[in-house]
Amino acid sequence: MHAICSDRRCTIAIKLSYLLPFIICSPTFLVFEILETRVVENGTVATLYHLGLSTIARVNHELLYMIHLWTYAVIIKLLPCLILTVVTISLINALSEASERKAKRLPTQQQMARIRNMKLKKRMDRTSRIMIAVLLLFLATEFPQGILGLLSGILGRGFFRTCYNLFGELMDMLALLNASLNFVFYCCMSKQFRVAFGQLFKTQPSIMFKPSNILETFV
Repeated sequence: MHAICSDRRCTIAIKLSYLLPFIICSPTFLVFEILETRVVENGTVATLYHLGLSTIARVNHELLYMIHLWTYAVIIKLLPCLILTVVTISLINALSEASERKAKRLPTQQQMARIRNMKLKKRMDRTSRIMIAVLLLFLATEFPQGILGLLSGILGRGFFRTCYNLFGELMDMLALLNASLNFVFYCCMSKQFRVAFGQLFKTQPSIMFKPSNILETFV
């Protein structure tokens, strides 16, 4: 774990998390554009603006539009769900193994050692529950969007207009809820996260986070 979670790799991962979404989502700016529709209402002409396919997306049997749907469904939605699930399970297993190793090093004959062992187990259980809650909230938000996007790519624009658009606002609200609750979960899960966040509002230098100590931060 120490070899994987190095400072250099953590820095690269943070930079990629800013760069890759921009690259992957950039085709969206080519696929859609703001369209105008003029309607007559009460004797006056009104201009309505709405989102529609761009001229580039309509050529070649809407090839760019279909590529965008598949990229959106598989790479932006379903693949992160799979990666987060694997990472969460791996972290929970690593936490469990670390807890067992630490418990074995404690002399179980002493009353104080047994109490420390029970507290350690409770902290690990709490961390595991919070991590599972983060995972389930993410899956509840992103997985349905990925499935609907995948079906839109398979069944065509008819399914996108009649089904996907009906749940668009609901899925956007779920995405906002997921983003807002994640911060609360992280504060509950990691003492070092709380300490580092508190240092942002203080004048003294903040405590640097070391990725190599990731297992020790979940308390």
